[in-house]
Amino acid sequence: MEQKIKEKKETQREAEENKDDILAAYRTVVRVRRPPTPTVEKEILNDEEEEERKKAIIFVQRLFRGRAIQNMMFEGKEKRLELIQELRSVEGLEKAEEEMKSSESVELGKKKDFEKAHEENVFAGAMRRMEGAVVSQTLDLLAKELLRYREERRLDAMVRLAERERQRREAEEAGRRQHVADDRQKEDERFRGLLGVHQETAQSFLRTVMRSAASEGQFFAFCCFGLNMPSAMSVS
Repeated sequence: MEQKIKEKKETQREAEENKDDILAAYRTVVRVRRPPTPTVEKEILNDEEEEERKKAIIFVQRLFRGRAIQNMMFEGKEKRLELIQELRSVEGLEKAEEEMKSSESVELGKKKDFEKAHEENVFAGAMRRMEGAVVSQTLDLLAKELLRYREERRLDAMVRLAERERQRREAEEAGRRQHVADDRQKEDERFRGLLGVHQETAQSFLRTVMRSAASEGQFFAFCCFGLNMPSAMSVS
């Protein structure tokens, strides 16, 4: 296809050069000299007949001139048939080149449309990838936030359970301490009561011992000094 295009372009170039050379030979136009119009002796005619005669003469002259021009054009065409064919070939080449240009423009337009569609597809793909990345990041963030929220709730529940267990243990410990304190208070009360009994017993024992000692002392004094026991007892 490219070889044919190059051949047509070379042929067109050669035809244009030959055309310039041929047209240069015909630029000088030689004016055609018309032959003298034949005349006849004038006849005596009235005005209407004279007018009709002039019209007929003019018509015949026009007819001959037109026919002569046609013959000249035909002869010129026959003489310059090669030039005409060459010009027509050049015109055909121009038309072919125009068609090729139009086809090339159509192909170029299709190519541009394809490139534009490709760019649009690439842009749309890039936008879809960006949207997918944003959506995936958003979903990942939401999933992490959901896990964190669940973990916070679980830790909060564990903290509440631990707080309840601590309060329960503190209450149990407080009950045990109160029970121990009550038992200790009871033991202290029993110890104080027992100590009081012991003290009373000791005091009563001491009083008894002292009485017995006093009685023995009086008896000894009575025996030794002859004192009267009742008076000594009264003195004591």
